[in-house]
Amino acid sequence: MGKFYHYRCSLCGYEQEFRTGAGYFSLAHFDETDKRRARLEKELLAGKYGSVFQTLAETGELEYNCDTALYQCGICRTLAVRRGKLVEYRYYKGRKPQECKTFSLSAELDKRCTACGSEHMEQVDINTAICPQCKDRLLELINSGCWD
Repeated sequence: MGKFYHYRCSLCGYEQEFRTGAGYFSLAHFDETDKRRARLEKELLAGKYGSVFQTLAETGELEYNCDTALYQCGICRTLAVRRGKLVEYRYYKGRKPQECKTFSLSAELDKRCTACGSEHMEQVDINTAICPQCKDRLLELINSGCWD
């Protein structure tokens, strides 16, 4: 099941709805996500993103997220739904639950904005998106939910 977010800017009137994820019967979406995850794993193992990620990928403990999400450019403020290349590593230290400490590393590996070409495209928190038209205000989330 996918999610949708409907935004409006109270300053300039910009209004847009974005849909992430996929419907229940969207097998092509899930197949594409799996293909991208496998490709990202191969790229990491081959050292495309540096030796740190290569070493972590070799442990087999990385989590890969190549699903769609809402992204915003930090330079031109373009909003777009796109597939991420997100990797996350969690390290648990200690044998007893009360001694366990979690260390995480999370990295977005594809940050290029298609609008301005900068390397500042980041996954955005749905409550902190800035208006891409006037670039001055937080967008008001007027409706959100799930779609199928």
